This record gives sequence, structure tokens and C-alpha cells, in this order.
Amino acid sequence: AAWAAQAARPPAAGAPAAAGEAQVQIQFVVDPLMMCHYYFKDYGPGSTKPGSKSGVDLSSEANAYVQAEKLVEDPAAWTWLEERIVSKPDVPSLRKALADPPAQFRDDDTKTAFSMVADALEQGCPGYQKTVFPTESIGVNRLAISARKRLRPSESRLTSTLMKSMDFKPIDAPISVYVVTRTGGRGTWGKGDRGYYTVIGAYGQSPSSLLETGIHEATHVLDAMQPYETESVLQAVRKGVKPDQKKDAETFLHGLITFNAGELVKRFVNHTYVHQGIQAPDHADEYRPYLSTYQYIWVDYLDGKMTRDQISKKLIDEFEAVRKLQAGQQQKKKAS
Repeated sequence: AAWAAQAARPPAAGAPAAAGEAQVQIQFVVDPLMMCHYYFKDYGPGSTKPGSKSGVDLSSEANAYVQAEKLVEDPAAWTWLEERIVSKPDVPSLRKALADPPAQFRDDDTKTAFSMVADALEQGCPGYQKTVFPTESIGVNRLAISARKRLRPSESRLTSTLMKSMDFKPIDAPISVYVVTRTGGRGTWGKGDRGYYTVIGAYGQSPSSLLETGIHEATHVLDAMQPYETESVLQAVRKGVKPDQKKDAETFLHGLITFNAGELVKRFVNHTYVHQGIQAPDHADEYRPYLSTYQYIWVDYLDGKMTRDQISKKLIDEFEAVRKLQAGQQQKKKAS
């Protein structure tokens, strides 16, 4: 009952949108059960012993997660599990759901892994809640609340610009961005009983960069859930590049999603904000060849200087120009 009371769960999906409301709802959520889940999920070789700084040993529960992930490597199984976590109010109801998985997850290894996770949460979450959660939740909640306050005055304009610029069609439920301490680079997304969800880490974030990360991940959800028969800006680029360029095109588009999220925060929330995602060390080298496209061509489009059809063609042209330049540079290196 304590877990259910503390959980900042999103509202049920399906309520009609109010007049003038943005086409998509993006809400930031802090939930103790999800935080406990990621506390164990983030544990791995070289990590600090779980609970060691708070006087409780949670290493056996964290190790159960490690073993469960060794048993089941199928990402779809873990997505289904997390969809149950965001849908259930407590561990007992979660355990009941995990005991009755769909047919594709009924093999012995997957059922054993699900049981190990349920055991770990049932045995470890009370200790986590008493010792770790009170401390970690202060920082996570403070960050999430500050991000919500900054977003609220311009939320409708920001989300409507996101939808219009990408030419996204509305989806059938809100998107909840679950904020945990760390994701270990393994945040996921899916759809639970209350709508779509994605997970981001708070560690090292400012309120504005948390918004950028949340908008970035929400864009991926919107992109993935577009109707097959429609064509967003991203889908138009995918269709317009050559078959052997598909992989590089995804890097190009991921950089565009990253840049756009930061640009929306800068335009509507914090005018002095400096984009964080586009210069993140893990991807900066991949995005660098396309920076001028993002900073000038895409910004012109956001400023209304280009139409939807013009930007799709221009993005394809810019991507192919960069690829041609890179191919020429590689040939010169080989020749020398």
C-alpha cells in the first residue's frame, strides 16, 4: 500500500483532449517501483555494491537481475516486463502478471527470469524504499518538478511545434517519461495500461537538459507509432535515400531528432540553453558531419522559411552531399 501511495502514476489514457490542447501529451513521472527496478537493472561489473552506502545489502537482488538478463537476452521480453511494471501499482500485482506471460515468453528460461525479477523486487524494494529511495528521490523529484514547471507555460507551443515540424500524426495515448536515477544507457520504451512510456536518467542533468532528453525520447515513440500509410518528415527521408545508405541515414536522422529536441527547449523554455545531446561524447563524432544541416537548414525550416516538402527533399540532398564528400575523402586517403 505504501508503494501505491507514493507512486506518482500518470493519469489513465483515453480521456478526450480539451479544446486547444497540444496533439500529444508528454508528462514527466517519478515512480518508486520503476526507480527500484532500474536501481537493480543498472547494477553490473564494477558498480558500487547496491545499498552499501545506505546500510542495507541489496547485492543479491541486483545479482538476480544480472542472472535473469543472462537467461533472457530478447529485448522484447524485457520490454513486455517493463510494460507490466508501468501498468501495475505494486509488486504482488506485478508478480501475478509476470506469471501469465504471452505465448512467446512461456519458455522455461524466460519464465524463470521473470520469476527472479519478481522475487528481487519483492525482497529488495522494501529495503530500497526505506534506505535508498528517500535520498535518491529528493534529487530526482526536485529535477522533475523543476522541469515540469519550466515546461508548463510553453508546453502547448512546444509539443505542437514538435508534431508540426516532424509532420507527425497524433497517437492514441499520452507519453509518460519516467525519470530514474540512472538507466545505464539501457532505457526502453513501450505501452502500458496508461499509455506510452519511455525511461530517462536524471544523473548529471539540469532541468533543461532533462527536458531535452525527455523530448528526444518521446520523439522516438512518436516516430515508431506513426501510421504505416502516412509519411512524416523522418519517413520521407528514409524512403528517399538509397538502400545501401539506410544505416547511415538512421544516424543522420537520430542526430536530427537530438538537435530538434535541444532546439525546442532553447526556443520555448530557456533561450540561453546550449544543446547537450548533439555534443554528447558518445555521438558527437557521428553527428559532426551533419551539424551545418541541423543548425542552418533545419533551423530555417523551424523559422518558416521552408515548406514540409522542401525540407524533406533538402534533408535528403544534404545527407547525400555529406556521403559523397566522405566517399571522396576516403578515396584520397587510399590513393595516398
